[in-house]
Amino acid sequence: MHKQLRIISRQRLAICPFSSFYFPVPALPPLVFGRHLGRLPVHFRPFPGVRVFYLASVGWFLWVFPSGRRQLCALPF
Repeated sequence: MHKQLRIISRQRLAICPFSSFYFPVPALPPLVFGRHLGRLPVHFRPFPGVRVFYLASVGWFLWVFPSGRRQLCALPF
């Protein structure tokens, strides 16, 4: 078997439907899409394995799930 290449898009990010309905989505810093996000302090942990980071430069919150999926949200809950 040949090794399959994975194509990862750095510009794909889930956005909370309620947040995008009420507020325009801001321009995000490159740190949001990078693998060094763990260097930011965790704002709070709502569930085991889920981390919520506060993006001070844009005033939004970034939810990071155990699967690696990231979701942008205007509210921390």
